Amino acid sequence: MTAVLGIGAGVQAVDRVREIMELDAMLGTEGTFQVSRAAIWLAVLFCVGGVLAMPAPKLAAVAFLAAAALAAFFAVASWWESKLEWWGAEYALTAWNDLWVWAGVGLGLAVLALVGGWYRIGLGREPRGTQ
Repeated sequence: MTAVLGIGAGVQAVDRVREIMELDAMLGTEGTFQVSRAAIWLAVLFCVGGVLAMPAPKLAAVAFLAAAALAAFFAVASWWESKLEWWGAEYALTAWNDLWVWAGVGLGLAVLALVGGWYRIGLGREPRGTQ
């Protein structure tokens, strides 16, 4: 379940990344460029977490936590845009609605990955030598 949800979140994130990249192409500032690159990483982290959910749930949890942290970072763009001098970053991120929800999704998927890993260990389905 974690794998499907993680990959699904990554695919949905790719659509948002495309919109941010369109705004970057239109504005062409350093901030929009940096945000578009970081948004690609956010989509990749969700997909990687989904792929790792079954073979390596702890690594999947790390990927999902990194995605949650990046989404939370994006959610407070109004605070850091002037400090990092990434002008236009906040405007580019308007293409990605509900970033706090995405951060919560990343956190929830991390917990789900860990619970799935613990459940597998409890059932004795972990390969020998890894317990």
